[in-house]
Amino acid sequence: MLKFDINLLFTVINVLILLFVVWRFLLKPVHRILDQRREEVEKEYLDAQQAKEQAESAKAEYDKALEGVSEERARLMAQAQEKAGKEYTQILAGAREEAETIISNARINGEEEKRRRIQMANEEITNLVAEGTAKLVTGSDSAENDLALFDRFLEKAKAERDEEQA
Repeated sequence: MLKFDINLLFTVINVLILLFVVWRFLLKPVHRILDQRREEVEKEYLDAQQAKEQAESAKAEYDKALEGVSEERARLMAQAQEKAGKEYTQILAGAREEAETIISNARINGEEEKRRRIQMANEEITNLVAEGTAKLVTGSDSAENDLALFDRFLEKAKAERDEEQA
């Protein structure tokens, strides 16, 4: 059976001392190291969580900025199209004014040319009449002469009219 002697008491005391020493010098530092390691892991986890949040925040800002850039691009395109439309309208109006001026000048020049030709024709007719009259007055009064002179007058007038029309 089991006897309670002094050896047993020393063994129990030795075991208790050994447990105290192991706990004090081995387990307590190991627990402290494990606690420190747990804190480091938690800190790294929190840092990773913050980095993730910052990355999501930066991504949201980037998306917002990208959307702003798209809106700005659309606005600038609309302004450029509006400006181009205005310039097109101004250029078209200027071209129309210039065309109207050219047409007006051409009409005026045409009218002047027409008046000049009519005046030249009138002068020629007057000269022909004067010439015919002078020949009548100086020439003989025969009917054949008169007919020949009248025929020449008509031929000359017809030739000048054809020249004016050409």
